[in-house]
Amino acid sequence: MKKVLIIGGLLVVAFLAGYVPLCLKNNDLQSKAAALEGDLKYAGLRLEAGMVLVEVEKGDFGRARTRSTRFFDGVREYSDSSADATKKTALQGILKHRDAVTASLAALDPGVAVTLRSICESMEPVKPQ
Repeated sequence: MKKVLIIGGLLVVAFLAGYVPLCLKNNDLQSKAAALEGDLKYAGLRLEAGMVLVEVEKGDFGRARTRSTRFFDGVREYSDSSADATKKTALQGILKHRDAVTASLAALDPGVAVTLRSICESMEPVKPQ
């Protein structure tokens, strides 16, 4: 009977010795994946801001308006869900330009490119991890 308990105890210890490190590694990988997903969304926003600028410079204000809406909606969504206070503050500053950019695009004003360029420049690149 003692042998069965000792063997059973050793099996439990062996199981836990393999299981616990894998759980810790899994948690670490999940947090890294979440951070990379956030970086990917932010990079997508930077790309969308650049594409709005490109459309304005090409004179296609209709597409620029569509992309602008997508960009500012994405900025609001990212800002609301971001835990990074620095990015959150920067993105909220970008959102202050939404009404002016939208009005300028509706008025077909090519001068909006200056504002869009400053928005693009204010969005820092994602740093590799």
